[in-house]
Amino acid sequence: TIRLVKEYYEADYKAFGYSKDSEPLTRPAASSSPAPPVVARPAAAPARAPAAAPAAPAALAEGSRTQGRCLSFVHVPKAAGSNVETRIADAFGYHQVVENPGDCISMRKIEKNVRFWGMCDDRLKCETKKGCGWSGADCCYLNKSFVPQPEGNTGDDRCSFWHFPPAMDPTMAAAYNDNCECFVVVREPFSRFMSHWKWRHLGKTGCSAEALEKFTKDKMEKLKKYPLHEDCHFVPQVQYAFQNGDPSAPRICKHIVKLEKLSEEFPALVKPYGLEKVQLGKGKSRSSPTSCKVEPTAETIRLVKEYYAADYEAFGYSKD
Repeated sequence: TIRLVKEYYEADYKAFGYSKDSEPLTRPAASSSPAPPVVARPAAAPARAPAAAPAAPAALAEGSRTQGRCLSFVHVPKAAGSNVETRIADAFGYHQVVENPGDCISMRKIEKNVRFWGMCDDRLKCETKKGCGWSGADCCYLNKSFVPQPEGNTGDDRCSFWHFPPAMDPTMAAAYNDNCECFVVVREPFSRFMSHWKWRHLGKTGCSAEALEKFTKDKMEKLKKYPLHEDCHFVPQVQYAFQNGDPSAPRICKHIVKLEKLSEEFPALVKPYGLEKVQLGKGKSRSSPTSCKVEPTAETIRLVKEYYAADYEAFGYSKD
């Protein structure tokens, strides 16, 4: 009996490190049913490619290391996302700027197994994923149950798939956690808002407190109807971190890291996943122009902090 069973399960013994020499379990005299098997976790699981990695055991201690674990990344626009996702590309041999889907094809030719981050995460899925219409990349689209539904063909019903908030698409939230654990980087909300203004709009509005206030009022009004406006750059960060965007609900990602502490915490974050060679540094940058020094008006500050009130509370940022 023992020989037949162990021959049939030869691959299991080899793959999971179980000994074929252990004594078989005996059944108790008072029962006609075999005793449940009692097994010990092997000292170390065999190394496997991240794309096929098993989910980490629920009882795995925080910060411990298991070979084959996988780490995915949720990209919040204007929270160092482009820099972070470029670092994993660089670590695995792609030393060019990652700007378009063609770069992802080149990266995959160099590294076959690792799960890349952001634009080049080819394991991300959503309910409706198709061409954006403004670039060569794919977008995720709001489903028909979303309220309010964007009006007309404004392009505000979609975002680049790596920018799309997973709280708005359960398929995407599940994809980040498919045999993986994920991390998300968040940023002080007013700083994030200002970064986007300087990066994308400063040349149009001009550098003044009055221009910034007008821009802020216009955008806050727009966002009431089009929350995905401008490729999700204004979406509150709770929509990337918690189910249904509700801070009292379960997290989407196991790890939430503040941008302000990213350099300090990143090495310890990636080490348990065997990604020590992914190191932060100067990479792709979408830095905002630094020549504009402006003191926001009280109204600008009020509008932004009211819109991102949930972010301030959920991530412990001070509104003062």
